[in-house]
Amino acid sequence: MSKLAEVKELTEKGKQKLIQEAVKGALAEGNAATLVLDTMISAMGIVGDKFKRSEIFVPEMLMAAHTMKKGVEVLQPLLAGQASVS
Repeated sequence: MSKLAEVKELTEKGKQKLIQEAVKGALAEGNAATLVLDTMISAMGIVGDKFKRSEIFVPEMLMAAHTMKKGVEVLQPLLAGQASVS
C-alpha cells in the first residue's frame, strides 16, 4: 500500500496516532503537500457520505476530523511556503 493510500485509510478510520507518520511518509515518497491534503479531503468526503447514510455516527466523524487536523499540522509549514511563493 502506498503511503498516500495509507493516509486516506487512516483519515477515514480516525487513526490520530498514526496519521502524522503516514503523512511524512507520503511526502518522503515525493508526493506534493497539496496532493496529500487533497487525499485527506477526499477521505473526509467519504466519511461525510457514510454519515449521511447512517453508516457512522458523530463520534466517528469527529475522530476522522481530528485525524485530518493532525495530518494538516505536518503539512501546514509546506502549504504556507507554497502560498507565499505563488
